[in-house]
Amino acid sequence: MTNGIVAFKVKITKVEAKAKLSQSHPMERQKLIIEQLEKTSNQDNIEIASLMRKNLQKKVYGIVLLN
Repeated sequence: MTNGIVAFKVKITKVEAKAKLSQSHPMERQKLIIEQLEKTSNQDNIEIASLMRKNLQKKVYGIVLLN
């Protein structure tokens, strides 16, 4: 039954990720999501709300932030 199974290892050298913060949703919906996330006591939700708010401000004011 295991004749075709071969074990192997993979060395991970790089991880790429993409933050999706509801950018494709209308601005009003984004504001509602932010408000709901900020109402929770969960610190992760509050941090996501903060990131979403910064992203929304960049969109509204055309601000480009460099890290």
